[in-house]
Amino acid sequence: MTIANQTLERIADDVTRQMAYAFERSGMTFIKTPLLLPDGSSVVVTIEQSGRDFIVSDYGCAAQECDMMGATPQSFQKIAQKIAEKEGVSFDLRSFFVLRITQQQLVGAVSVIANAVKETVDLVAMKIAEKSYNDDKKRLYDKIVDIFKKENVTRDVSFKGHSSHDWTFDLQLKNPGSHVVFFDFASKSPQSLYPVITKFGDISRLDNSPTCCAVVSKKADIDIGYINLIAQSGQIIELGAQPECYRSLIKAA
Repeated sequence: MTIANQTLERIADDVTRQMAYAFERSGMTFIKTPLLLPDGSSVVVTIEQSGRDFIVSDYGCAAQECDMMGATPQSFQKIAQKIAEKEGVSFDLRSFFVLRITQQQLVGAVSVIANAVKETVDLVAMKIAEKSYNDDKKRLYDKIVDIFKKENVTRDVSFKGHSSHDWTFDLQLKNPGSHVVFFDFASKSPQSLYPVITKFGDISRLDNSPTCCAVVSKKADIDIGYINLIAQSGQIIELGAQPECYRSLIKAA
């Protein structure tokens, strides 16, 4: 083995040790795994000796993470129970665990528990994001109806763009005496913003195109690059903007 290869091997070994390491506390060993949770923290799994065997648990890691995200115990437990059954591990409404594990089985047991934690937390986070997104869409509908009257507002409207693709918009406003305006609510994530940018661009290429407006929770939470891309072919407004701001946007359409 060359000196360069020896150096690379040491670097790789050092990286591996930093990605996953163990520490002891209160008679238990905690394993910090390379798996990451939505907030950027690592999945932690505990190992506790019981006679000749071992108990492997997440020690409530998933439950604590979901609680900090604002999930109810019931929603967490429903998802966690299904994951536990799928992975073949035990779940006591708070922690994932496996009992009577031999030393030879420890690596596999730690991996299974860590994966159960990550999958559960990721699913709970997705459910919370979906609920928040749907709640904000309802708030948008209620606000537009309150400002411009229900008879002028239509939900989930399909409209053909310059490419002949049918795009779906959250709301269509046909206010008497003004241009047609489409509203789409978008979260701050790129996965939510990219489709909005694409459909706005396609619609803007039409002759006498309707106005497209992206509605966001806070502009400050969105990268300026995405805001500029939206502004090239549409408008952007905050959900909490005053009614007069919405009226001014419609007048300018």
